[in-house]
Amino acid sequence: MCEMTDYIKNFIMTEKKVPAFGIEIKRHGESLYSGYFGFSDHERNIPLNKDHLFFMYSMTKPITVSAVMRLVEEGKLSLEDRVDKYLPAFSNVYLIKDGVKVKPNNPITVKHLFTMTAGLTYDMYTDAVNDLKKRTDNKASTQEVVNEFAKTPLIDHPGKRFNYSLCHDVLGAVAEVVTGKPFSDYLDEIVFRPLGMKNSRMFNSEGLADKIVTQYSCSGSDYVNVGKGNGFYITENYVSSGAGLISNATDYSIFADTLANGGISKNGYRLLNLKTIELLTSPQVGTNEDKGGFTCACGKDYFYGLGVRTRVRESEYSPIGEFGWDGAAGSYVCMDVKSGLSVTFTMNTLSWPSTLSCVHDGIRELAFKLYAK
Repeated sequence: MCEMTDYIKNFIMTEKKVPAFGIEIKRHGESLYSGYFGFSDHERNIPLNKDHLFFMYSMTKPITVSAVMRLVEEGKLSLEDRVDKYLPAFSNVYLIKDGVKVKPNNPITVKHLFTMTAGLTYDMYTDAVNDLKKRTDNKASTQEVVNEFAKTPLIDHPGKRFNYSLCHDVLGAVAEVVTGKPFSDYLDEIVFRPLGMKNSRMFNSEGLADKIVTQYSCSGSDYVNVGKGNGFYITENYVSSGAGLISNATDYSIFADTLANGGISKNGYRLLNLKTIELLTSPQVGTNEDKGGFTCACGKDYFYGLGVRTRVRESEYSPIGEFGWDGAAGSYVCMDVKSGLSVTFTMNTLSWPSTLSCVHDGIRELAFKLYAK
């Protein structure tokens, strides 16, 4: 048994009792390690395989920022553009000071969305959003919903500090205005189809019930079945560009390998230029210790770039510049352009990171130890 398989079976599956775990490790288009462990549905004893699908949650974000940076490359969008240029409702954003509405010191820009410093929150079900859902019989479009976000008070002036929020959902709505098409269609056109990600999509389409893994939450030492829903699907027509992706390690690793390979996929498709990836991964927001406010489950060795965490302090095996993100059910990706290595794994545990954050660090360090050159 290889060291990686031994670690997964003994630590992740036996000690931590993770219900389902899929992993792909690649470099320059070559698969270095592939494994699928556990069950897609424990109650029905269905073993996990490479074709089962996961709700990727915030693992959507690296794909979203890559697709939107393509618009920046093409000169169709600028990081310095005001958001209200595309979504006029955001010209009315405000803060509450001493119980009174006040205008922010500066407008929200596209860069603020990338860096999650726009002053937004992650409250998806405000009174304004709930009223919209009722008025539209739960069929409001992405842009209609995002416009309602502008009616919630900002928590701070744009650019002041990091706050994990709905910025990427707003970014997707901006991209819809720029491209003139639903963000899901734009992703199909610019990411999924060219890369050959045949099982990736932004909606829980009919006919997928048997392919989507059951999700679990940890209660003490036991895992509780919490079904196959995604609470980030705000309406029937809403595309959550921050948390709406359905995919798996098999598919997502194609995207990860592409970025780790400087923006070129195994099949020769150029998703992004290397300089754009360098910009995406450049540190923009520091940690709480550095008074930038950024925090992530992977710890203080990371700052926030343009939509991805980026390593600023070397670990034993992971190099400075390694970057990626994770998702609410424990899925994870890290990529490194210097070595060309990418690590993608999927989990289905909605209690992460309170119970399983150690899994990420262990897998990443072992992967770089065994496979980086």
